[in-house]
Amino acid sequence: MANSYTQIVIHAVFVVKDRGCFITPEIRDDFHAYIAGILRSKRHYVYAVGGWLDHVHILFSLLPTETLSSVIGAVKASSTNYMNHELRKGAGFSWQAGYSAFTCSYNHRLRTIAYIQNQEEHHKTKTFRQEYAEWLANEGFEIDPRYGFDCFD
Repeated sequence: MANSYTQIVIHAVFVVKDRGCFITPEIRDDFHAYIAGILRSKRHYVYAVGGWLDHVHILFSLLPTETLSSVIGAVKASSTNYMNHELRKGAGFSWQAGYSAFTCSYNHRLRTIAYIQNQEEHHKTKTFRQEYAEWLANEGFEIDPRYGFDCFD
């Protein structure tokens, strides 16, 4: 085969350490645009970046030459630096260890984009704990009670 074709669409979520509400409305658009810029600079196509005060959702196409963990690591490191040196100088912002990421069918990307862009309205009626538990359940994961949701309460 002369050409390779890939469509690896990823929906990733990660949370501010200790659920700090750092991503306020005043800086949210700038912060999300910065995150999108990190991904674009690495040649990934970005469909949406959104979230709420304490977490971020990203929908992007992962290049087959990179690993998901290296991309998320770069996003988290660079956005932490940006938050602490540009948006909230000396605030002590950091991301919680880990992340969740799932493939998203290219055919479902528009629904996922709308979901990500509607986070503010979404969280008027649903907590992050509820959202995350439903998301994991929809993806076929059972939440291990040993790890619980203490960090989400």
